[in-house]
Amino acid sequence: GEIPPPLRRGRDDLEKRTVTYRPPIVQQKPIRIKLSYNADHPTFTSPQPYYVIDGEGKKLFEVKENASVTLTRVGSEFRLEQGNAIRTSSIIRFNPVVEEGIMEITSWEHRPSWNASLNDNKFRGTIEVRLVGEEVTYINELPLEDYLKGLAEASQDTSLEKMKAIAVLARTYARFYMQPENRKFPEFPYDGSDDPDIFQKYLGYGFE
Repeated sequence: GEIPPPLRRGRDDLEKRTVTYRPPIVQQKPIRIKLSYNADHPTFTSPQPYYVIDGEGKKLFEVKENASVTLTRVGSEFRLEQGNAIRTSSIIRFNPVVEEGIMEITSWEHRPSWNASLNDNKFRGTIEVRLVGEEVTYINELPLEDYLKGLAEASQDTSLEKMKAIAVLARTYARFYMQPENRKFPEFPYDGSDDPDIFQKYLGYGFE
């Protein structure tokens, strides 16, 4: 028999159809902040599950919440111990499984002089450990908005309007130095520092 012609829609049918445009999700570049800590033998943990990853993205460990991982510098590499398992790599990244996860450097005593019960050693996002020259360097990599939450540029008694102005300036300052053509530390693998003398005062999750 004859092959029937393909079904054609009339103009009215075409006009009834609606196409919903969904803009592509653009992942914003995270900011990378050097932390003022350089111990050779740190310990990490998190209240959420987290991954330990090497510099090429290979998963070395999958760690349960509140479990610790200890890292030791051995020459130009780092040795990790988690239970009876041992791994080595030149770059180590501690990455919470959940987006809002918190990493803690439990070996870092970073307490303010005015309140020894506080310890500013908790951070949103990823913590990366690597050698920069001969120094063990800790880098907190996180979304810009999360970084701004942990800035300590304003005191607790600062007025709301002044805090808003400071936040705008801090965001503008950070975004400027995140641009490749404006990098403040072009020879280093980070965008800024937690040291207010050279960048902005950043204390992390505990200051939010």
